[in-house]
Amino acid sequence: MTFHCTLVRAPGALRQSEPIELTMAAGNGTPGAVVEAAVAAEFGTGKLAVDGLPLGGLTVGSAPLISGAVLVDGAGQEARDTRDGNRSPAALSLLVHAGPAAGLVIPLERGAYTIGRSNADICLPDPDVSRVHAVLTISETAVTISDTGSANGTVVDGRKVRSAHLSTASRIRCGGSVMSLVFGDDEHGAESLGTAGLGVAEPILVPRRHDAGNRTQLLLTAGLPVLLGVGMALATGMWMFLGFTAISAIAILVPAISGKRERRLLAAAIAAAVEQDRARRRRCSPSAAELAFAVSSAACLPTEHGRRQLTPPRTSTTQGTGTVKGARTEQASGATQGTAGWRDVWLRLGTSPQNARVALDPADPGFQPPHLGPVPVVLDPSLQTVSLSGPEAKVQGMFRFLLMQLAAFPGASNVPVLIHGAMTHLPSSARFLPRVTLTTDSSSAATVLSAPADRPGALFLVGPERDPTIGPLRAAAIESGWRVFQRSAGGDESSCAVELWSNGAILRSCLSETEFDPDLVPHLVFDRYCRSLARLPGSAAEGAPLVPSSCQLAELLPPEPSSIADRWSTSSVRGGLSAVIGQGTDGPRSFDLVSDGPHLLVAGTTGSGKSELLRTIVSAISLTHSPDRVNFLFVDFKGGSGLGPLLDLPQCVGMLTDLSEHELERTLSSLRAEVRMREATLSKAGVPDLPAYWAKAGGTGGGGESGRRSRFPILPRLVLVIDEFRMLIEDAPDALAELMRIATVGRSLGIHLIMATQRPQGALSADIRANVTTSIALRVQSEIESRDIINSPAAASIPVSRPGRAYMVRGGEDAEPFQSATLAGSEKAPALTKAVALPTTGSLRFGGWSETADAATQGAIATPAEAARSIIKAINQVWDVRGRSAPRRPVAHPLPESVPFHDSPGIAAITGKRAASGSPAGPTAYLGLADLPAQQRVAGLYWTPLVHGNLGLVGPPGSGVDDTCKAAAAQLVGSAEELHLYILDGDGSYTDVAAQGRVAAVASSTDSRRGVRILERLAAEMSSRQSPGTAGQVPLLLVISNWGSWVSELRAGALAWAEDVVHAIVRDGPKAGVAVLVTGDRELTASRMFASIPNRAYFPTGTTEEGRLAWPRFVAMKPLTGRAVVSGNLLDVDTAVAQLVAPPPGVAWPYGVPPEPARRPFRVDPLPQFIRASDLAALSRTETAALSRARAQGSVLLGVGGDEHEPAWITLPRPGILLALGTPGSGKSSLLTALAMLNPGHHWWAPPEGTDPDACWAAFHRDARRRLVGAEVIPLVDDVDRLSSETAVLLAELPGMGFSVVATAGSPALMQRTPLASLAGNHGTGLLLGNAPPAAADFFGVRIAAEQAPPPGRAVLIENGRTRSLQIAAPG
Repeated sequence: MTFHCTLVRAPGALRQSEPIELTMAAGNGTPGAVVEAAVAAEFGTGKLAVDGLPLGGLTVGSAPLISGAVLVDGAGQEARDTRDGNRSPAALSLLVHAGPAAGLVIPLERGAYTIGRSNADICLPDPDVSRVHAVLTISETAVTISDTGSANGTVVDGRKVRSAHLSTASRIRCGGSVMSLVFGDDEHGAESLGTAGLGVAEPILVPRRHDAGNRTQLLLTAGLPVLLGVGMALATGMWMFLGFTAISAIAILVPAISGKRERRLLAAAIAAAVEQDRARRRRCSPSAAELAFAVSSAACLPTEHGRRQLTPPRTSTTQGTGTVKGARTEQASGATQGTAGWRDVWLRLGTSPQNARVALDPADPGFQPPHLGPVPVVLDPSLQTVSLSGPEAKVQGMFRFLLMQLAAFPGASNVPVLIHGAMTHLPSSARFLPRVTLTTDSSSAATVLSAPADRPGALFLVGPERDPTIGPLRAAAIESGWRVFQRSAGGDESSCAVELWSNGAILRSCLSETEFDPDLVPHLVFDRYCRSLARLPGSAAEGAPLVPSSCQLAELLPPEPSSIADRWSTSSVRGGLSAVIGQGTDGPRSFDLVSDGPHLLVAGTTGSGKSELLRTIVSAISLTHSPDRVNFLFVDFKGGSGLGPLLDLPQCVGMLTDLSEHELERTLSSLRAEVRMREATLSKAGVPDLPAYWAKAGGTGGGGESGRRSRFPILPRLVLVIDEFRMLIEDAPDALAELMRIATVGRSLGIHLIMATQRPQGALSADIRANVTTSIALRVQSEIESRDIINSPAAASIPVSRPGRAYMVRGGEDAEPFQSATLAGSEKAPALTKAVALPTTGSLRFGGWSETADAATQGAIATPAEAARSIIKAINQVWDVRGRSAPRRPVAHPLPESVPFHDSPGIAAITGKRAASGSPAGPTAYLGLADLPAQQRVAGLYWTPLVHGNLGLVGPPGSGVDDTCKAAAAQLVGSAEELHLYILDGDGSYTDVAAQGRVAAVASSTDSRRGVRILERLAAEMSSRQSPGTAGQVPLLLVISNWGSWVSELRAGALAWAEDVVHAIVRDGPKAGVAVLVTGDRELTASRMFASIPNRAYFPTGTTEEGRLAWPRFVAMKPLTGRAVVSGNLLDVDTAVAQLVAPPPGVAWPYGVPPEPARRPFRVDPLPQFIRASDLAALSRTETAALSRARAQGSVLLGVGGDEHEPAWITLPRPGILLALGTPGSGKSSLLTALAMLNPGHHWWAPPEGTDPDACWAAFHRDARRRLVGAEVIPLVDDVDRLSSETAVLLAELPGMGFSVVATAGSPALMQRTPLASLAGNHGTGLLLGNAPPAAADFFGVRIAAEQAPPPGRAVLIENGRTRSLQIAAPG
């Protein structure tokens, strides 16, 4: 708190100086001795006194040591016995309403007083007032004023007089100053300000007879008979007709007589309305003197009578008009009353002769309102910017008068005021006024303008207009809706300008121009007014108990560990859940959530202190009751800003900040489980409610050691603190209804609710009203909301400057006001940190000062977390000394946004529906964390393929399916228990993975043939393992990533039948120790094998509604990578939300070195791109020597083939032809060369290089026929389709001679025209090299799938109708 006061040196002071204005950082309750010591250290003062009382015996915040106090140095024993604050108002006072001394109040006694410009008893600094202008004489029977021959004369009630008797209704004018007399405070006391600031724009209506039509009819009905009678008398000469027509004259005379009376009554009614208009203008626009008199009379009232309220509550009256009838007037204010806001406050500028605001009803176009004389000139509140120009002293005087009105008018009671300008221009006394902030630098002013407030304020720019910082501040204020009063040189573009002259002023606006006499308030009047206003206690009487303006929780509940331990021990043997939460009129205000509850409702608008009150309630209960006794679950829909600072309390068991459907359902499910758990616990103990359970457990709350050693678990009360529950009503009404049902059921189980909202109107359902018996209302926006909460309008009248002020209602009791305690100041702080002073005649010696933000005088404002730190530290210290662990959480910690690969949790794992006894049956993978709200825990999720079965991961790429698949596969292949892994990579996740160790085979979707071969081998292995005597085999895992990619590849070619193989493995594999881990999207859920996958994880991130049509229904969840809904045998519930494990970034799969296999897995390796004949020959000699000897003499080695790169042999037909078909570059010629190199034990013959092949084969045929060449020689014929037909015929005869012929050709079509074609086709053995056309396979009567871009030497061996791929060795 900032304490403002003034230091004055008395004649007896050790040092003499001008008065010094002081600003001190001293909170309420600071001893006066501390203030005295600080001032003495800074200014060398002695003993100080305030209102004649020693400062050392006073307390800051208690009268007279309040803001605006005067500290007198050197008063000593001569201090007067009567305090200024107890002086009664004078019986007679002279009020100066207008002129340069406006606002001056002079108390009068019997005697004579001279009035003049100087050297007079009543001095008026008015240049139009003579040096000795008049003499005011007061006797026991009369008050008279006599002019002393002044230059401008003395005017009383508009008449210039030499001497006149005065009354309280008299208006006295001396020069430019207007004065009046006041007896006591009956007319201009505090009650007179009830309508101040209201508008009087509506005229007072005076009713009259609308007889315009009646007069015409009267003239016609009465005048026509007279004319007819006269005419007939003249025509007939019979004058008796005139006698009959005289009767009609009566019809004219009677209305004429009555009309004169009506006009008199109308004139009287208009005169009464004029006086009523004059009176209401003066009431609604009081002068500076009337304001000062009202404030001083309220401040000076004796204590035993109680100080009056400065601005009493307004009563609703007839709006706008008063009705005047005859000589009697039905009084009405004629002002806009009721709930006038800041935009309805009319500020007075001065006085000017004006016409009365009176109108006739019905209207009369010829009516001219009477002249009123000088009446107030007011400022239209719709004008947002007002510029003042003129002499400095006059502008400052007008600024002071405007500030006086804003401080006292009821409509401006909650309006913040910011005064910005140079140090020499700031009105230092304004700092005593409420809601006023003074700044000298633009940054501080901008901070105040940007601060949240319930309504716009008023900005006074008192510095020179040339200041470059003025423009941005003015623009910011206008944008925020603030009214701006600024100093101007005149002629600017403001919406309103006030030009102050030496002898008057003019108000210019877009609507009109008005000349007036300004009310200019002197500095001394303004200073006295501000100090008097600061002494007022507000709306409460000083003699009655007051609610303090601030209260600290540390003062009510000392946060020392010893005090906390004592309170915990005391509460453990008592029932209830009570705590002190603030200060009321009769002392500390306490609240018991059990006896006053069981539930509590808190309401308060923005800035009312609602969040601080919630923190106070939680902290107070925590300081009074141990965590064994009470736990708190926070539900803060403002992101945790309100209750987040208290998360470290040991009593806190969690906080929910997410309003999503999933999180709400998760919390409600956990709370339902909490209710079931508590019901089961009480039922098992055989008790009806929680207090009985505590008693049976051996200690209240189970907090004692006996309770802990008993067989009963600790069961504290659970308090749900919900900040802004209206968001639940708007976004999730069903969740709120379920929450109220839980609260209703859980009342006897120790479950309580504390609900808070900013806007209670329309938020209180029947269930809430039925369950809530105690309510607290801080400041709310309307009386309707206040009545809705506490059945009283009181909360709507709490000022903005009183955050934390509240009313509490218990059941049907009346509302009790109290000031809620704050956590700020929990740490012991010095009572006074700094005193900053400014001499009255000098300038401010500091910059950027404001009552709300100056760090030099107030220090930094502690954040909620900083304010709660000391309390939390002390509570944790006591809890640690007791050696207790953290309480059980009714709602488990939310799932993390990611689960690292190596973080296997140290928490209980899910057993699953097929849990094995003892250790896990086979390798196990840690998949992540599963949320089990029905069990109130988050558990580790594990997959044991041999126990749980196959696992399917469903979701699009990037949703986490690929990461989970790789993480699970890596863990299984690296498990201590051996497992062999086979991977069908459909999305490139395993591109860099090589088949080695336990990774038996890896095939991508581009190599579908080998992928199908892996499936065939697995199917064969599965079939062999189903035979008896095959137990103890190593488990196998087939990983299929992106099933959709594989389906596309298989169905695009001749391998669609492989889908059936996959289905068979998925269906029957788990029985034979073959498990499948498959990922995919819609293709997976639509496949036939999906029904055979018992364990599934659905990853919704990145999906669409259409893509989830085949998925089970579940609530929306946070879109995170790895977040999934899991179901299957690996859970002991139907479904659970899980965060699945993510692989370590930047580390190659399998994220470590798997153990070497104890048993060699079968492999399906890809054929090499190239192999040398020399290398293959060496390999065949070592590995296949025995096989070679066992082979028939006609077997030859071609290359490598098979799943594991075994040497590939072929049996040559004896006799017969082995034909190799291939395209150019496929390696046909190299085949013939390699055969000779790989099989040196055979006799090979080919035409020498460079010779004519036709001639050579003709010679060979001739030698063979002559038997010069034996049949063991194997002819090698290259490009037989290019030889002549004669040579072809000769070669076709060689098999008949017993020869085995090896021939190559490139065109099957040409070959069919040669004799060798039929011979080769009959044997059914051949080779297809390279990307042979379909006709080449048809030549041998088979169909094969051509390999895309095969390397040279890649061949398909056809033997006995069966095919297999191999790589022909290259020469070298």
